Amino acid sequence: MSSIISTSIEDDQKKNRSLCGCILCFVLWLFPFCLVIGTALYFSPNRRTSDITEFNNRANSWLKNGKELFEGNNFTLYVNDDDYPLEEIVVKPDGIHPAGDKCNLEGDPDGGCVSCDVVYFEVEVPVPKGESKLSLKLVHDANVVMNDTIATSSTQGTLSRICFRVHDNETTFVLDNPPAWSLYMNEGEIGCEFSNSWEPLYYEAGEHSTLKFQVRYYQDPFISASSITRGCSERDDASNCFGITKKAMTNYGLYIIIGAGGVTALEVIVLLIVCCVRKGNGESRPLL
Repeated sequence: MSSIISTSIEDDQKKNRSLCGCILCFVLWLFPFCLVIGTALYFSPNRRTSDITEFNNRANSWLKNGKELFEGNNFTLYVNDDDYPLEEIVVKPDGIHPAGDKCNLEGDPDGGCVSCDVVYFEVEVPVPKGESKLSLKLVHDANVVMNDTIATSSTQGTLSRICFRVHDNETTFVLDNPPAWSLYMNEGEIGCEFSNSWEPLYYEAGEHSTLKFQVRYYQDPFISASSITRGCSERDDASNCFGITKKAMTNYGLYIIIGAGGVTALEVIVLLIVCCVRKGNGESRPLL
């Protein structure tokens, strides 16, 4: 019986020493780890201002040249030889879109983000039931922009939308390949959105009896914002897509450093108290 009690006491002591060891290791590693994170935040470069400036430069080019050149054009989509004229769509800025940010934080460029209309062309066409492929031909005036056969389904779902990006040459519009403007992580794809990996075809779960076909100009502010904000601006509920300010990032880094230092100091005090109590009780075993 006494051996069982002795074994139980030894097990409890080992558990206590193990717990103390874990706490001590946590104390030793917490502050250095948080110091690295906090310092990285404190000194890291902030891209918010430069990204807003880049968006504004592109938006101004759109307002100066691209918008006037693109609007008023005539595009026609042929689906299995049936023709569907595309309608010009104009989307007014709403204070956040197309940039995906109000651009009114401390340190933002004067005037915030350039406010501009978005203009593109769109048509909704029926998808014949049972068709596995569609023959599509996009024509600008009498010039063929694209002519291809496209699958109506994939492992991701069924075809719901198509969006091609175009640029102009001397006589007409052509697919924007290679991109006239650099787009983040674009490797020659001719779609309109970063979130779709710049692919023009959108496949979604479920059955779709119609699909939307869109044509956008490479200077379209929607495309520029999608690239710069890594797709954040595409969402209807987008906000603060250019990220936090440099001041906020610096403050977060400072708070982490101070908080880690305070917690570490508190834990050291607790350990000292435990050591003093153990010493007062005549315990000589180490905590670890």
